[in-house]
Amino acid sequence: MAMRSQLDRRQTDLNRVANQRDEYPPDSGLVLAQVTAATVLGSAGAYRWTYQCAEAWMNGTTVAAKAPGRTFDPCYSVSELSNGAQVAYGVTLANLPPGFAPVRIPNGFAVILSPHRKSDGTLVWLIINTQAIDGVCPV
Repeated sequence: MAMRSQLDRRQTDLNRVANQRDEYPPDSGLVLAQVTAATVLGSAGAYRWTYQCAEAWMNGTTVAAKAPGRTFDPCYSVSELSNGAQVAYGVTLANLPPGFAPVRIPNGFAVILSPHRKSDGTLVWLIINTQAIDGVCPV
């Protein structure tokens, strides 16, 4: 009889774990965040920035800061890592019309972060995005 009750209790525990989910499951590696600040990385003409971000969540269909939430620093935009003569995944800087330039991610905008270890083991956060280019078309 004691063996049966242990088996019943074990089955009950297995059913509970299988059927009850946390209201907010743990991160799967990707984090919703908002950009809070940025500083130029290297020269201004390299169009690269180091970002600081804060954890966010969706509030209805918009993004809002999560309080309390985590902060992430340093963060780097994947689309800016290869910037040089070309930016934004292959746009040649020399071909941009006057007045157009790659721009940084503005403060308050939502981003998706992924943790990454650099070759020296340092933890950084990679922003998964495509770099924007902005300017005014001549009339």
